[in-house]
Amino acid sequence: MLKRVHWLLLPGLLLVVVLALGLRRHVMARLAAGGTISVLVEVLSEDASADSGNAKQAIADVLESFRRYNPDAEVRWSMVHTSEFDQRLDFLQRRGLAPDLMLVLNTDLLALRARGQIEPVELTVQERANIRPALVNALEMDGLGLGIPYVVFTGLACFDRQHLPEAPQSLDALIDLAKQETTIGLPSSFSELWWIYTGFNPQDSDAIELPTPENLKRFLRWLRLANLQPAIAFEADAEQLRRGLSSGRYQWIACNNRWLPSLQSQLGPRLGRGVLPSGPAGPPQPLVQMRIWTFGRQSSHRQRELARRLATFSTNLVQQRTLALKLGSVIPVNPGIALPLKAYPLIALQEQQYRRGTLLNLQQFAALERLNLPAQPLLNAVISGNQSPEVIAPLLMAVLEQEVKP
Repeated sequence: MLKRVHWLLLPGLLLVVVLALGLRRHVMARLAAGGTISVLVEVLSEDASADSGNAKQAIADVLESFRRYNPDAEVRWSMVHTSEFDQRLDFLQRRGLAPDLMLVLNTDLLALRARGQIEPVELTVQERANIRPALVNALEMDGLGLGIPYVVFTGLACFDRQHLPEAPQSLDALIDLAKQETTIGLPSSFSELWWIYTGFNPQDSDAIELPTPENLKRFLRWLRLANLQPAIAFEADAEQLRRGLSSGRYQWIACNNRWLPSLQSQLGPRLGRGVLPSGPAGPPQPLVQMRIWTFGRQSSHRQRELARRLATFSTNLVQQRTLALKLGSVIPVNPGIALPLKAYPLIALQEQQYRRGTLLNLQQFAALERLNLPAQPLLNAVISGNQSPEVIAPLLMAVLEQEVKP
């Protein structure tokens, strides 16, 4: 009788074993696919829903495509304004909840590394091949990358076509427009005035070079001359430039690429875009800006691999081409993409500015960030008229010599 009971129980036991093995395979497959990761996305516009929506849509699109090919992977993501980014990251890190992946913009990666908040990444040969070599090199430290670039863009000129049919091609022409009462908005920080600075002090593509004393004086004299024009204003908060153009207060501004969605929605066909004006020493060399994937330090090995897979997936040829054509205003990081530039004049404009631009490596970016603080009161003294360019030039040169390394 006992044996009969055992035989009766056997099918049930076998079913339990089969179900357990099936569940184990499902769990292992899910774990092998990567499980769950968290992504923190930095955004910069506080009050421009179109700009933040553009960033949101860009990340949402790549995540949707990634999930299509990784159905067992779960990606939880959130956005944080740049003014709160460090505070949020510190908060999460202290609680052991640091993001596995971050998408940052104009962030000092060396500072994040020094605070123990990001982990380097070593790219394979194929992964490196999907990114323009200059961008890979710019983000490397001691042979390891601190991030993976997602998109690239530069500064440009934005103007109201209702008042200005085309963008001025030189700084002298910009002054002439101001004399004709065309209202013009410029930033005031040293890093945001870099394109004007390079119009007087051309830079080598691989290094930040010190200006000659006379060229530095010419740069400062132009700033003073600009501020003597009632139609030109310098803004300490660059976001005021975007608001000024959209409200009609300005008719030409030095423009950030990330403002284009909101400006387009507010101005429509009146929005004009062009190259930044050249200086006496040649075309401007605007700073090349990148949205960069970087990796947190509290991830498990599995989470790190999934985060890496997502970041490198976003740089493949199909994803990059789709992103560039959909946004129409950024440059793909993948060098293998040939875009129809005639059909996308804004991408063509960005590509032109990129080839002329200044691509800073990690150390140079950190140095320029440090320069802003001591350089600002000196620039303000010239712009406001409190001091002459001749007095300020040697003081600014001393600041540059302190931070600029050959």
